[in-house]
Amino acid sequence: MDNIRTFNLNSRNAVVQRASTGWLMKWNLGKYWIKAPGYIVTYTWDSVAEVIASNIIKDLNIKGCLQYELCIINLDNSVKLIGCISKSYKQHNLQEITIQKLAETGILCKRQYLGCTGYLQLINEIKERFNLNITKYLEDTILIDSIILNTDRNLWNMSIMIDKNFQGHLAPIYDFGNSLGLTGGREGNFYEEVMYSTGMQARPFSSEFEEQLSYIRNNREYNGELTRTRVLLQYLYNNFTVENNAYNVTNPISTETLKYTSQIIEKRFNTVIKGKIWKN
Repeated sequence: MDNIRTFNLNSRNAVVQRASTGWLMKWNLGKYWIKAPGYIVTYTWDSVAEVIASNIIKDLNIKGCLQYELCIINLDNSVKLIGCISKSYKQHNLQEITIQKLAETGILCKRQYLGCTGYLQLINEIKERFNLNITKYLEDTILIDSIILNTDRNLWNMSIMIDKNFQGHLAPIYDFGNSLGLTGGREGNFYEEVMYSTGMQARPFSSEFEEQLSYIRNNREYNGELTRTRVLLQYLYNNFTVENNAYNVTNPISTETLKYTSQIIEKRFNTVIKGKIWKN
């Protein structure tokens, strides 16, 4: 991790988007996308959440997910930020379209797919219309989101790829930024807020993570240890906290926040994977 890349970028060349974590800036560098952290009143740490989630995914050996790596962004020669970089997955012969867009344009039957019935109906509709099985895609999405407590999973950030013959192809699972207590919730209370408040809920099939996990019981076995994730967390402690800001970034993480994020990961990983609440 000591070979973390640094990019000198200009805000005038950025793609600016409104997101749940605030205003996001992205830069397309050909084969790669670089993303700055969200900005509301101050910079958030959603880029860090993306990277931590990627390491959890590696530890579980789950394939088909967009991988995010840490980077440093020198923005306009005035601000130094913790950002993340990922490979571009777009292909010139395939068009990406979100599941929500398919629903709103009438290609799919419903605008919302709620509960286990909605979950199964979505699988069946995608298979019928695009000859594409998204069962594993949804299983992996539900499992990952349940571990990291992703409060922003919706049909707008779930996609498929379509070729000129209207044949469907899987897109990678992406967008893990609004999770792990790094972008919302009162410090020290994020886990309780996500699990018990109506204001912060699981998505997109149910308001409860555990209910969504019940849809994928008995399907597949997930195993792993948090080896890479724990190494990454220690690296963050040593280099990107307020107390240990080795790269002198503008948005260092408070040690208490990172400590709480680590507790969320251990608690959810033990509950979901070690406790196997998703499997009878």
